[in-house]
Amino acid sequence: MPAGSEVSNNGAMGAPNRSLLVIAVAEPLFAQIEGALRQKSFFAEWVPDGHAGLELATQLPYDAIITTLPLPDMTAMDFLAAVRRPSSASRQTALLLVAGEKAFAEAAALVGKGVNRVVHETDIENILGHELFQLTEVLPRIDLRTITRLKVQLGWGASSTLCQTVNLSASGMLVRTDQDYPYGTKLGFELTLPGENYPLRGEAVVVRHAESAREKFLGIGVRFASFARGDESRLSSWLAEHRR
Repeated sequence: MPAGSEVSNNGAMGAPNRSLLVIAVAEPLFAQIEGALRQKSFFAEWVPDGHAGLELATQLPYDAIITTLPLPDMTAMDFLAAVRRPSSASRQTALLLVAGEKAFAEAAALVGKGVNRVVHETDIENILGHELFQLTEVLPRIDLRTITRLKVQLGWGASSTLCQTVNLSASGMLVRTDQDYPYGTKLGFELTLPGENYPLRGEAVVVRHAESAREKFLGIGVRFASFARGDESRLSSWLAEHRR
């Protein structure tokens, strides 16, 4: 089974806009999930069990996580406690449980306790795409042209570059750059907001590449993974003020 695949909005391989982690589903079911996503722009990554899923989900801020109930190596409550803890990069990620007839009632009882939706395994092909679209709808973005410094730790040392943002939301930003950072690259950032005396600092993860043919520039979409103390609140306050 492939560990990951890119599914573009025309059904062909292409640059994804959203990232999806699929945990512990069987190969035929994973194939159905991929089919349901062919109208979307998702990068889908598969892992075999809960521990492997947590290793990724706690470090990278996915747009959505799909996992089965039961998991082969841990309880659902243990998994949810780990993925939703404050230090987890996916603590606010949309989470869908896929369950069969025997486990469906147990799965449904977890909605609101770390689970956002429950999908019956026989309904995957019909409703999964719609459920994911609702759960991963992009947060409101503000067009913003300002300076961002991106820092990345490479095998031979650190690299730092100045870029210009294109738009900004509470979950991430689109940045002009000709640097070809792979999907999943962790970047440090310093973001200068108009009217603010000090830049916002934190870490982000590359989740998509801007397509020059469609967006007329080269760049990357990053999802915020963590902030320096107090900076997430500063960003939320600034966005709330400028949306008015």
